Amino acid sequence: MELTKIDSLEDKISAEVVAISDRVAALLAELATFEGLEALREESEARRTRLTEQRAALSRRSELLSSTAEAKAKHVEAKAEQLQVGGEGLRVKSWRRRMRWGRVASTGLGQG
Repeated sequence: MELTKIDSLEDKISAEVVAISDRVAALLAELATFEGLEALREESEARRTRLTEQRAALSRRSELLSSTAEAKAKHVEAKAEQLQVGGEGLRVKSWRRRMRWGRVASTGLGQG
């Protein structure tokens, strides 16, 4: 009877040791995750800075392209007004249509 109790207690202790070992292993794995947390934080901050700089550069580029497109449109309108005499009206309409589709550069009409 006494030997059975000791064996039972020994089995319980062995099971508890295994459970504690598993828990220690899980905690060590979590610890490894948290040890890399500072590096992850630094990497995230560097990425945020880089993306913010890229956003600013793209915003400036977008503004430049918008102003360039606006200037080109004004230039086209000025040319259209100059060409509104005589039979040139049809040519202007065709030119405007091509301008909308981005083909003016290939025709050479956008020069000057």
